[in-house]
Amino acid sequence: MVNKEQKINMGDKEPIRDFIYIDDLVDAYIIAAESNDDNILAKPMNLSTGVGVSIEELVRRIQNMTNYTGTVNWGSFPPRPCEIWSLVMKNEKAKSLLNWKPKYDLNQGLQKTIEWWQQSRKK
Repeated sequence: MVNKEQKINMGDKEPIRDFIYIDDLVDAYIIAAESNDDNILAKPMNLSTGVGVSIEELVRRIQNMTNYTGTVNWGSFPPRPCEIWSLVMKNEKAKSLLNWKPKYDLNQGLQKTIEWWQQSRKK
């Protein structure tokens, strides 16, 4: 969509995912790695936003943010075997143990990603 391709082939639009911006993940990893509490590293925890969005909604947001006017061809790929239809995680443990929470919501993360792609095209 950033490249203004006339058509984009997509699979199923119904799965729901919990998308997190990379800077938020890195921040959590750094906090954990710098912790003096060995107990923190021994505990499994989810690094997530706790907010789910369908693939269809994700594509719609990207279309709007990039002013994409091409065609999205849904169902261009066969369904994934054993698809997990909803993957949204709770992040309370990371919030309490690491004193961490995501700084970026989905739209902010998408905007930063789109800007990165636009800059990389200019090089």
